[in-house]
Amino acid sequence: MIDRKKILVRGVNWIGDAVMTLPSFRVLRSEYRDSEIHLMGKRWIAPVFGKDPNIDRFVEYKTEYTGVTGKLSASGDLRKGGYDSAFLFQNAFDAAILAYLSGIPERIGYNRDGRGFLLSRGVPVTAETKKLHHVLYYLNLLRGAGLKAVYRLPWIYLETRERIKAAEVLEGLCRPIVVLNPGATYGSAKRWPEESYAALSAMIIRRLGGSVVLTGSEAERGMADKITGMINQGLTTADRVMNLAGITSLRDLMAILSRADAVVSNDSGPMHLAYAVGAPLVTIFGSTDPVLTGPPSCVRPEDKGFDTEIEFGLKDVVLKTDLE
Repeated sequence: MIDRKKILVRGVNWIGDAVMTLPSFRVLRSEYRDSEIHLMGKRWIAPVFGKDPNIDRFVEYKTEYTGVTGKLSASGDLRKGGYDSAFLFQNAFDAAILAYLSGIPERIGYNRDGRGFLLSRGVPVTAETKKLHHVLYYLNLLRGAGLKAVYRLPWIYLETRERIKAAEVLEGLCRPIVVLNPGATYGSAKRWPEESYAALSAMIIRRLGGSVVLTGSEAERGMADKITGMINQGLTTADRVMNLAGITSLRDLMAILSRADAVVSNDSGPMHLAYAVGAPLVTIFGSTDPVLTGPPSCVRPEDKGFDTEIEFGLKDVVLKTDLE
């Protein structure tokens, strides 16, 4: 175990990427057990880390921190924190210059994007590094910094009251309950067709006697409505179909996923949330590569020389297809 420090981690910007950093936070806590670990990131990733014992404080990267004057303001705020070390999970030049301007003595990150001179310890990026699953990419940074980077499962911490609330929302639905997440950013190349989700819904209801719950962002509500409208109206009873798209918070969504008997999702942020709350998962990949961003079955840490401590098994299936 390393001496007590005050550590700042510059987090990544997107929900799925944030989930893939969770094993690295577990490493940091095991290596710096008596230290303070603060995470700096955009406000929308904060719910992923709520109640996480591996993080002591979330520091919001505010919108006003952009530009030259914004960086000076941010660095002034961070100087007050008195940080000893910064781990830069974010690859951007911006992350390195902010850590430098903040006067943090130890600044650890990948030596890329022309930012090596701003780091006290730059970890090399090789061709092999770029082929790592993103979970291992972040762990490899810690390994390059001399830490014992053991792979443990990504895990999101939910409170009992959150799980009870989700159970109450789903009460009355027929089992098995299958959550469908039909949305994904960057368009149709990552999205299984709406018609296919509708056909799957009918199959779950008819053949399994179960129910489906559609999820998504507010912007994806129309898509979920369209899928619901494609299902035979005789099947869309209140105990068979529920549309939660656009009406759940991120924490509520995590709890809903944790209560599902299965989740079917495109490659998206909710896909990563699903496995991190222990839900059995089927993921449909189109233009993206599951070798780099797939669920835990795609990580394969032993193949890349990482020690593992796997507490329990997660069930996931990956389907790769052309969605265009």
